[in-house]
Amino acid sequence: MGSREGTQKEISKSKSKNVFSEIMASSGTTDALINLRKTIVSTRNLALRFEAAVQNPPPATLLNIPPNPPNPLALLADGARILKAQTTKLSLLVLNRPFTPSEITYILKELCKGCLPAMMSAAELCPAAKYTNFMHRLVRASVGSTMKVLVKLFEEIPQDEHGVQDNQGRDTLQYTGQLWESCDFMINLADQGLRSLAAAKVTEYRSLVDDALGELEGWTTDEVDDGDDSSSTIFLPLPQVDDTMKALSKNVLKKLKLVGLLYPPLLKRRIKRFPEINGSTSPEQLPSSKQVADLDTLMAYTQLFQEETDNIAETLYTSNMEEEVKVRLGIIIDYAKKALAVVRKDWDGGDDEFTAWSDKWLIRINEP
Repeated sequence: MGSREGTQKEISKSKSKNVFSEIMASSGTTDALINLRKTIVSTRNLALRFEAAVQNPPPATLLNIPPNPPNPLALLADGARILKAQTTKLSLLVLNRPFTPSEITYILKELCKGCLPAMMSAAELCPAAKYTNFMHRLVRASVGSTMKVLVKLFEEIPQDEHGVQDNQGRDTLQYTGQLWESCDFMINLADQGLRSLAAAKVTEYRSLVDDALGELEGWTTDEVDDGDDSSSTIFLPLPQVDDTMKALSKNVLKKLKLVGLLYPPLLKRRIKRFPEINGSTSPEQLPSSKQVADLDTLMAYTQLFQEETDNIAETLYTSNMEEEVKVRLGIIIDYAKKALAVVRKDWDGGDDEFTAWSDKWLIRINEP
């Protein structure tokens, strides 16, 4: 009897220990989930606040930039590398089992005190007056879009002990992939530098201008389909085009081709020879305020060339309004002359091959 009673007591003690352990484990899980929920909210709010800040930046005069700030592109790239690694871990923890809320909480807290503030600082340390408006906008846009996707990723984190179910997880993978792309882009800002990025953008404008000129040239040829399929391109004449509009269309095409000719030398002699700004550029190596302003002006004009060429093509084809076409043509020629005036000399203020070429171009554009 004594032996049986002793055994029952041992069994009872063992059950009590198991129940206690289960209660403690349950309590620990509950605490971890509560902590996770709080951390998700705070991290999400931080990302939302940063997204709003880059979309509505304060005036440059109100920014408190230190005397010797770090390179913002390098800082942004470092933050992007960390973010890419941390969000990779985060997505794996979210998608895989067992669900570990404490580890997810740790990563979120690391984001809040590490790479997210660093990326926001990079956006603030990249003023347009020093790094060009072109680079300034790229940095802010990339940080803002990254914060926006992060908010969506945070909303996919499970907040109970069950984790992600079998039919879930696609959005998590999608947002993680988007973040990888954003991080790679921010890293490339530092690696490729301003000249490469600006040249790529101007080349994009040039391609659009070439497309519009190709359409205009097709409209002015008056070629129609004669049943011969030897040519893969069929051009139709402008609707209801009289001789006056035909002559105007040909003159417009001639002038716009001259404007299009500006792109290659501007790319070669000005955009690609601008003082480089990348992740290794020190404050002493930054271009002067005049150089920055002139490049931004040039970039704006190359975009306007493309937009006005499209406007002229659309006006010719849809309305045949002679006076409007003439006005728009005058506007784009004026833009071209102003652009040349800004960058007629090289970035150091001297004459070069482009200086002489631009003088000849001005003579040709002024011809009837």
